[in-house]
Amino acid sequence: MGKAYSMDLRERVIADVDAGLSVALAARKYRVSEWWVHVLKKKRRETGSIAAGRQGGHKPRAVGDAGLLKRLVHENPDATLTELQALLKGRQVDIKVTTLWYNLKYAGLSVKKNRARRRTGA
Repeated sequence: MGKAYSMDLRERVIADVDAGLSVALAARKYRVSEWWVHVLKKKRRETGSIAAGRQGGHKPRAVGDAGLLKRLVHENPDATLTELQALLKGRQVDIKVTTLWYNLKYAGLSVKKNRARRRTGA
């Protein structure tokens, strides 16, 4: 993921547009897209700020009962993600494998096995 444009660049672009430079010329001058300049103007109009917003990330959908996932892992220490998914589906929790993996990660559980065939961290 790319980084947000600096506040200095944002201020220079807005200053030039406010001084009468067209969006197209400002975009060309600062080597940014015209779309970004329009978005910057809209953001200032709506919020009063030109600062960059939060970038990226979202928390995946959680399993409704956090204890359920931990219980399943403890009861089935050798289960793979696909097997855990099937166990959850049997309890009317339909979840993708990747989302399940993220839920295990956030719960502090690992899918790696140790030599004793027990889930580490479980």
